[in-house]
Amino acid sequence: MDTRQKLIQVCAALLKDSGRELSMRAVCEAAGVKAPTLYHHFGDKQGLIDATVEDAFDRYLTEKLNKNSTGNLVEDLRRGWDLHVKFGRSNPVLYKLMYPELDLKNLPPAAEKSFALLSGAMKQVEKKNLLRSSLNAEIATHAFWAGLYGMMMLICNNNYQQDAELLSEIVRDAMIDALLQTGQPTSEVH
Repeated sequence: MDTRQKLIQVCAALLKDSGRELSMRAVCEAAGVKAPTLYHHFGDKQGLIDATVEDAFDRYLTEKLNKNSTGNLVEDLRRGWDLHVKFGRSNPVLYKLMYPELDLKNLPPAAEKSFALLSGAMKQVEKKNLLRSSLNAEIATHAFWAGLYGMMMLICNNNYQQDAELLSEIVRDAMIDALLQTGQPTSEVH
């Protein structure tokens, strides 16, 4: 592992343990480097945080992209939601840094990629005529995203872990039921 990657991993671990309070001295000590090395690689504290967020998002997207499609659009939406929630629950501080606010016009690049994946999935759902008649893929994407983002902010801002999995499943399935018209149980839609 190179020094830059080691600093990113140390930063991620310290953010996870200490929340948003991050000392560059603590990062350097934990990584076994001097401050000039950190500043050489990242410029400043924000540069290190940005690189750490980008690295976490890249790992998340790699996992998401490596999940093979089930061939069932609804099941794939469920799996995408669950993976997103799992990542956020495991990395609440990094998640809040990735999505400091719900501004779809100013998302970090990796967050844009994640949003584009959701948008593409909703376009497929629309193409199969599975959306409720009053909806289009753009509205469905924004609605689904709003539900997911709200769920994640409840978990991350309140350290809500009690029954988080069950609550997430309820909100996820309510979103799917509200957006899709399948005429059959959603688990059977292909």
